[in-house]
Amino acid sequence: MTKKRNRKVHGPELNLKASEMLAKCADGFIAMGDTIEQKQSNLNLACTAWNLTLLPKDSQKEAIDNYIRAVYKSNPVMDEADCNSIRHNIDVLMEYKLKYFPKVNRKMLGACIEVVDGKGKITVLSMNLDQFNEG
Repeated sequence: MTKKRNRKVHGPELNLKASEMLAKCADGFIAMGDTIEQKQSNLNLACTAWNLTLLPKDSQKEAIDNYIRAVYKSNPVMDEADCNSIRHNIDVLMEYKLKYFPKVNRKMLGACIEVVDGKGKITVLSMNLDQFNEG
């Protein structure tokens, strides 16, 4: 017997995998990495930006500031320009998420990129927060 899901969001975006949604929002950004490690770093930032959109609007700026502070502390060679670049990338990625998937309430728990047959393949672990909250 299968459990029928009561989904609050309707539309074609529900038929997409989390990896497809992330790719739609961040493919160009991820591709900017020259190495697989840089692409993974860009993918991680895309997941962070996605998750930041799930916070209440009035909490987002502080969460972004905290994130950038944490990155700066773990990368002391960073300067103000690097921090501003991260902030800009987060802002743009958040805009794309909200533009393409404004009603999707799915948290990106983790993602990895690997090369398969010469192409980048993204695998994502996500959780639908609406479904989780319905308990």
